[in-house]
Amino acid sequence: MRIASKPHRIVLAVVVALLIVVVTGLTCLVLRLYWASSIPARPRTLPANAIWVPAPPVPFDLERRGDWLSCWVDRQQKVNRCRVSDCGGATKYEGDLLPLSGAGPIPEQRLRLKPVTTTMELWMWSDSAKRDVPIVRLTDGTVLLPANGYEELKRRLERDQNDTAPPS
Repeated sequence: MRIASKPHRIVLAVVVALLIVVVTGLTCLVLRLYWASSIPARPRTLPANAIWVPAPPVPFDLERRGDWLSCWVDRQQKVNRCRVSDCGGATKYEGDLLPLSGAGPIPEQRLRLKPVTTTMELWMWSDSAKRDVPIVRLTDGTVLLPANGYEELKRRLERDQNDTAPPS
């Protein structure tokens, strides 16, 4: 059996070291991508009915992106309130919401948030508020709109529904 010469041993050691670095790097990247796409733990400051709304996917996004959405009944004001928080629980939006049709507030037992595929389904631009505001959908089909800018948002949603309705 022939012992490899010193230059061959050095080349072999470099190749093995590079292979270890590449495999370790790829493993770390895959684990980070998995972590970034997983649902984070619900912050303790949010109610148990809060749902995670993931942000649209971005190639090789290594950060957790998305929002927490939670709603409740404010019994004193007789209104539904909703809060949108970032993944750490910091409030991005909080306000009163009214049903698109029917009387409010929606009682607590019906206030079941419909899972949302992406944050693009959650937000809509409001000219009156001069910012994006949440459009909240419940599992029973009820839609809640922010009280601030309600009429503007209602007209836009109704117009969008008419534009997408199949011809009769």
